[in-house]
Amino acid sequence: MEGKTLWAGRRFLVFKYRDAEEQLTARKVTTHRVFQSGPHVYLLALCHDRNDDRHFRVDRIQGQVADMETGELGHLKELLPYQREAYVPPTGKHSDNPVSQPGQRKKRGRRKPPPYDLPLVKGTDQLPVVD
Repeated sequence: MEGKTLWAGRRFLVFKYRDAEEQLTARKVTTHRVFQSGPHVYLLALCHDRNDDRHFRVDRIQGQVADMETGELGHLKELLPYQREAYVPPTGKHSDNPVSQPGQRKKRGRRKPPPYDLPLVKGTDQLPVVD
């Protein structure tokens, strides 16, 4: 996942995280960076419980965050000072396409039946003669 880096550094943090399936877990991480991708801000960190790099959506971090090296306790934005940028939705070729907008589907009309059931005479736009 790519995005604009808002903060970078190494901190050992512990926090509660609510994932997309609404499961609340305690996480111990070593931070790499905070970045913005579209309207969301993410924390990229090594998760010690999973032993792998993970992306955490900042708005899903619950309550206060503890810095285990300094003993500081506060919200993530207080411990990792970053400034979120204003999100401007994309404009251009596909910006008015309802399919590209989140939560919307393209409306499909019913197909019109052909005006007749008989095929055209090959190479012309004439209907075959029927006795």
